[in-house]
Amino acid sequence: MATARGCNRLRRRCPAGNRGRCSWAGRTQISPLGGDCGVTAVIGASDKVAAGAIRGALDRGWKVPQDLSVTGWDDNPLGAILPPSLTTVAMEHEMLGRRVPRRLLATLRDEPIVDDDEPLTQVIWRESTGPAPSPLA
Repeated sequence: MATARGCNRLRRRCPAGNRGRCSWAGRTQISPLGGDCGVTAVIGASDKVAAGAIRGALDRGWKVPQDLSVTGWDDNPLGAILPPSLTTVAMEHEMLGRRVPRRLLATLRDEPIVDDDEPLTQVIWRESTGPAPSPLA
C-alpha cells in the first residue's frame, strides 16, 4: 500500500471474518512507517482503506494532507463527510457494463473495437490531498 525509498512495501489482507470491514487495514499500514521514510501519499484500494490510513496518520501525529496525502477508490458517500473529506476516484460502472459486452462481441466477430471517448473514472478532489511536503533540509 505504501512505498518509498528506504521503506518496505506494505501489504496486508483482511483476516477471515473481517471481509468488508477493512478500514483497520489502512490504519495498520501507516503505523510501521518510520518518520523519515519519505512516504508522502497513500492510495487506498477503497475509501474504507483510505479512511483507515487517515486514522493511522492522525494516530501518529501526522496532518492530512500537510504531511500525508490520502486518496481512496470507489466514491463511498461517507468520504465526503470525513474530516478531512476524502479525495477519491469514482468509477462509471454503468458505462463499463455497456463497454465490456460490446468489446467482447467485437473481438469474437473479429471486428474493430470502437470505444467511447468518455473516461470510465473521475477523480473527485477533496481535502485529503495536497502538495508533497518539502524535504527536510
